[in-house]
Amino acid sequence: MLTPAPEAPAPAADAATVQSTTLAQVRTQVRAHVTHGRYASGMSLSVKAVATDLHVPEDLVRPAFADLAAAGVVARNGYRYRVPPAPEERGVRARHLADRFRDEIAAGIHFPGGSLLSVDGLAGDYVTDPELVRTAFRHLESEGLLGWKRYGACRARVVLPSARQLQAAPTAQPVPRPPSSAPPTEDEIRTAISQAHSRWVSRQFQPPEAVEAAWQHMRSIAMHIVPPTVPLGTLAARPWERQAVRRVRHAAVTLLPDTSLFGMWHTAYLAVAVRTFLTYQRRRTP
Repeated sequence: MLTPAPEAPAPAADAATVQSTTLAQVRTQVRAHVTHGRYASGMSLSVKAVATDLHVPEDLVRPAFADLAAAGVVARNGYRYRVPPAPEERGVRARHLADRFRDEIAAGIHFPGGSLLSVDGLAGDYVTDPELVRTAFRHLESEGLLGWKRYGACRARVVLPSARQLQAAPTAQPVPRPPSSAPPTEDEIRTAISQAHSRWVSRQFQPPEAVEAAWQHMRSIAMHIVPPTVPLGTLAARPWERQAVRRVRHAAVTLLPDTSLFGMWHTAYLAVAVRTFLTYQRRRTP
């Protein structure tokens, strides 16, 4: 009796095929996130952050990045990758900055008839570069909200009287109650300010939930430092100190944009406003 020949084993799944399929999926996910703005224009993408975001191994993200870099979807930036800046990116950021400044005029942070700091000084306050501030101001000048005033041989940019119309329609949320938790320590404040600033400067990808958490943490610090129920005169005596208080309060109640990149900017802006106020406070302390 002949023994039947054993059946040939079914060919094992080709590991390269499985890897290729999964790699294609990772490429598709990254491309979709770039297209829909989760990985925004100009944002820095590390292998680790993207692997965590997509719940895939880092070994799949690296070749996916290499393929997408060859296709022009991302660009190599040292040991990281970056979403190439879109042609309209700076224009969008300048418009957003103009909107932010307009809201501050409406909130009484910048008064009609008052002169403004230099562009370089404001660029530091708004955590951006001077050219973007100039572009934002050109938008506001075209709307008749900003202009120029001569002081002897010099001239300064001022808020025009026509800006009074904005004061009747503030857009900020209701002021939240200060959190009941213990006040933050100096080290916690310093760390939060530093992290908020470095995240924005590096533009490293943060998932929306992490951006929201950082924003809420910075708001909590701001509410402890500048309680909304304390009269303005108690916190600040000089005009520039009062402006610093108004900036912190207004920044802490502004609606957070629905994009991670602008969310990181708002958190950094609030952090700088808090740092400026604390600097003035230390100067007042004997």
